[in-house]
Amino acid sequence: MRFPFCGQSYSSQSPFVDHQRSVNFYAEYTESGSAAARIVLYPTPGFAPFLSLPTYPVRGMLYLNNRLFVVSGATFYELYENQSYVSRGTVYSDGQPATLSSNGDAGHQVWITSGGHGYIYDTVSDVFTSDVRTDAWMGAFIDQYFLRLDTQTSTLGLSALDDGLTWDESDVSQRSTTPDRWVSMLVSHQQVWMFGKQRTDVYYNSGETFPFIPYPGTLIEHGIAAPFSAKILDNTVFWLGQNDQGGAVVYRAQGYTPTIISTRAVEFALQGYSRVDDAVAFAYQDQGHSFYVLSFPTANATWVFDAATNLWHERGKWNFTRQDWDVWQARFHAYAWNQHIVGDGITGGIYRMRIDRYRDADGTIIRRMRQAPHIIGQHQNLFYSRAELLLETGIGSHEVRNPRVGLQWSDDSGKSWSSLLYVSAGMAGQYGTRALWRRLGQSRDRIFRVVVSDGVPWRLIDLLVDVEPGMH
Repeated sequence: MRFPFCGQSYSSQSPFVDHQRSVNFYAEYTESGSAAARIVLYPTPGFAPFLSLPTYPVRGMLYLNNRLFVVSGATFYELYENQSYVSRGTVYSDGQPATLSSNGDAGHQVWITSGGHGYIYDTVSDVFTSDVRTDAWMGAFIDQYFLRLDTQTSTLGLSALDDGLTWDESDVSQRSTTPDRWVSMLVSHQQVWMFGKQRTDVYYNSGETFPFIPYPGTLIEHGIAAPFSAKILDNTVFWLGQNDQGGAVVYRAQGYTPTIISTRAVEFALQGYSRVDDAVAFAYQDQGHSFYVLSFPTANATWVFDAATNLWHERGKWNFTRQDWDVWQARFHAYAWNQHIVGDGITGGIYRMRIDRYRDADGTIIRRMRQAPHIIGQHQNLFYSRAELLLETGIGSHEVRNPRVGLQWSDDSGKSWSSLLYVSAGMAGQYGTRALWRRLGQSRDRIFRVVVSDGVPWRLIDLLVDVEPGMH
């Protein structure tokens, strides 16, 4: 019997309806039309240490013209490809993310905002200027202007052209279209998205005395639930949104129209969290997939949307004490020197993120899980004589001679689980190894779960089960 084993995380409001999970696996649709399976599961990337900063946590990253800048704790650093670093200045730290932007070669400046304070670093002279502004909670750059958002007064301010050291107090715009304050901003396609909690304005450069004004007809009746969740991915804007009617919904902009991309199952999870306003997102592209990574520090969870498949999965670090996953520690990202560099949202760790690395931020092996859909036999007992996991076998290595794969099941919709039964996935070169389990009992309603925790490239294709109907 074949059933849709591979898929996304989708745990419904009632686990008796659907209780699927993909943790540290992402789904990929096969494109040939004649593959062994329509959808397969591939491992999410692991971490290789790059360097460790003495202050923490990492709060922001910017890669520009072959230079990588990082805010970690209360320090602004420059990192080098040879895995060294230098402190460039001290910033105010409130524990929230910092923003970094630059005017490039035109002004050779980096504009840093952190905890309401604004700083300028000159990339030519290496001069760091403190407290350029004390009303800058977010920053950005567009059309030769640095922008500062003061969330306390809901005002947008502009620097002089290509000069973040000079600000005219008259170059300020205050929100007037709607009563809710601006709490976040993002530059996309030479326009400034100004997010309130209930509504969003899109500003453009009109060329007037104060150049940035609302683009006609673009007021969006949805705001942002987490100020640092807005990111650009797949040539558009993604964010965790809310409005007057409710919140904790993930949107993708289609033009100026917000389109819901979160499933009802994802929304049920998010709306059950005690706090979502501290969510932090980053976006990256790898292996043909574009990922929107959304982490919830207080809720201790990470959800990831794959724009290539429109499917969700979860990522996390296994907590042996709790016997569950904690929030994924990668919180900030830069594609630097042709590699994915990420910053740790808990420590000062900087890592290379790669699919051929199998360890978490603390060096432990990544634990991965696929929890499959229900198998229900018209509510009669089904006898399970055998299960076979189709996967790439013979993947043992010098470090892991005989990797194992575990199978367990629940006959009460995930309320309780059997013990894990392990079989070999094959030593290196043993490509004919079969992952088989026999005599698995009977059930009217069963959920199978596959768990792996060895440092090898796990690639799951399907789960085949031999079943026979029994008595009602």
